[in-house]
Amino acid sequence: MNLFFKAIALIFIIFMSEGHPASLKAEEAQPQRRDIEVMCDAPTPNFAIKIKSVWLVGEELWVVSQIRERGKPDRRRIQGEDVSKWIKDVATITGHLDKRAKFFIIGKTWDGWKGTGSTFITNQLKLLDQMGEDRVEIDEVLFGDDPREQPAPEGMQKIKVRCTAPQMSYSVHIARVWLVGEEVWVLVEYGSGKPGEPHGKYPIKDSVLIPEQKGKKVRCFVSGLVMPDWEGPEYTKVAGGDALRFQMEQDGIKIDKVLYTRELPEEEK
Repeated sequence: MNLFFKAIALIFIIFMSEGHPASLKAEEAQPQRRDIEVMCDAPTPNFAIKIKSVWLVGEELWVVSQIRERGKPDRRRIQGEDVSKWIKDVATITGHLDKRAKFFIIGKTWDGWKGTGSTFITNQLKLLDQMGEDRVEIDEVLFGDDPREQPAPEGMQKIKVRCTAPQMSYSVHIARVWLVGEEVWVLVEYGSGKPGEPHGKYPIKDSVLIPEQKGKKVRCFVSGLVMPDWEGPEYTKVAGGDALRFQMEQDGIKIDKVLYTRELPEEEK
């Protein structure tokens, strides 16, 4: 009798392992996210701080931030009143949980410092020059600008769009670039994410080359679901390229020249 039950148990195990392999597979681990925060006590509420980029440099994360004062200097500070305010920014990267973060600040204009321990620099270019002298290289750009990008060829102009997205699956594409009078109009398509995907603050970007348009102002139009916490260029919201063309016709605005049109990849056609 014992042999009978053992045989039944063996058959059941074989059936489960062959017929239901998915039930025996471990779930794939989701990539871990890391929030990097920089903060300081600014002299007035007019100041803001923004993380421009995060680089992997050897075994460290180099975080470059910019401080700017918006509007006119606060008169209350000039009169000696304490109007200081804590300001901060957060960037989200994937992985590198064990790496030490090293912070660099551009734009500090006051004496003293209360906040994230940082090195103060004049601009990013000087930091890159110093890295060259020290033979230190950027291994990977994890957030924001990539200073290793090559300049546009002679006679050409690079149109770039950089912004943040709330999910990793978001996308941004420059769809069309037109010459309209004394302006270069750029139509940007901003793609939405996936339901249930973790939220954060992820950098996305796109760039295209057009014939050089010296002295022309670049104007940006964005179609898609733009989130309230968008960080990117100033833009005009449009329903899409066809809707923008229709509005141009209504307003009597003509396209002088088509400078770029995106070719859809096969999976999007």
